This record gives sequence, C-alpha cells and structure tokens, in this order.
Amino acid sequence: MEHVSAIKPKRKVESKGKSSNKKAKFLRFLPLFIMMLPGLIYLLINNYLPMFGLIIAFKDVNYATGIFASDWVGFENFKYLLAQEMHSLLLVIRFYIMVYLLC
Repeated sequence: MEHVSAIKPKRKVESKGKSSNKKAKFLRFLPLFIMMLPGLIYLLINNYLPMFGLIIAFKDVNYATGIFASDWVGFENFKYLLAQEMHSLLLVIRFYIMVYLLC
C-alpha cells in the first residue's frame, strides 16, 4: 500500500543570478526603508550631532581657522574652569536649577 501525502514538495525556482535576487528583495522592502528614514534622521540629529560639542571642550577654538583646525589642549579648559573662585558657587546654582526643573 502506497502512502499518499497531501503536501506537495516545493519546486526549486531557478533565479537569474544573485544580484537580481538582491535587487528584488531590496525593492520588496523599499517601503519599509522609506518608513525607517525619518527615524534614522532624527537619531542622527539628536544623538550624534551633539558629539561635536565634546570636541570643542578639549580644543582651543579659533573660529577663523575652524573647530577641527584648532589646537588640541586636552584638559586645560577644565583646569581653568575649576581654578576660578566662583566655581563652587556655579555648581551649587546649577544643582538648584536641575532640581527645580525636575520638580
């Protein structure tokens, strides 16, 4: 007695090449890529552009030559800030502002 299966075996579809298969997949998911684009732009603007502010903190900025051509000074800017007499008062004021904004 032969066993009859209701499931038909899948046929192998011959493709023209890998590049046409990749192009077909890309075109298939193109609407999803377009929907993803605003989120990626938002992520870039709000998370990665502010990193340039970190560069400015460690440089002796000369706007005539530009930020990237300015001399690297390391922690000298922070040493100058911490050497000021008003430093502790400024930290206290900043702490009060943070607490006020949180409440």
